[in-house]
Amino acid sequence: MEKITVKISKSGTIDIHIEGVKGTRCQTTLAALSEHLGPIEKSGITPEYYEQEVRSEVKQHTSYTP
Repeated sequence: MEKITVKISKSGTIDIHIEGVKGTRCQTTLAALSEHLGPIEKSGITPEYYEQEVRSEVKQHTSYTP
């Protein structure tokens, strides 16, 4: 499950924590948030960054012979 937590302190410091987003999608998400919230002063990479996203595709083939 993907979860984004944004905390804004009284001094205006913004803390963003992204969970469940693997690989470079995390950086893409952070960049999109930065466009709306302002520049990023520092960021870090969690172990999830190095995990591969699992995608599954199901193909269904049907045939009808009268």
